[in-house]
Amino acid sequence: MSSTNQSHAGIIANIWHWLEDRLGPTQDELAHLSADDLREMSSDLGVSESDLLLAARSAHDSTAEMEDMMRQRGLDPDKVRRALPFLTRDIEVTCTRCPSKAQCRRELAAGRAAETCHHYCGNAETFDELLAPG
Repeated sequence: MSSTNQSHAGIIANIWHWLEDRLGPTQDELAHLSADDLREMSSDLGVSESDLLLAARSAHDSTAEMEDMMRQRGLDPDKVRRALPFLTRDIEVTCTRCPSKAQCRRELAAGRAAETCHHYCGNAETFDELLAPG
């Protein structure tokens, strides 16, 4: 995978970057990939094949919401990404799978996500652990 400015890209963006790097800019569908290519792509991106397919179908990259939630919780997304890249990927996967995206966006926009996230956010406990002293 090319390293040009992809460190801050979410799963969806990384999928399309991977496709462009290997198949060219005209190719934009996972449907044309072989099983081996899907396996390689999921390995390169550090996600399971099922999460890769889910993220591709999602049509919405949850990175902005994930980073907004982290900021509202008092975390610096860039610092977390640099210190814990694999955990950040897991957080992104959880956001991609989230059934409460609309509620999350409303709470983030209202500025009350930090207070309400424990009711709907699959990453709330992970963020609690990141914020815990020591």
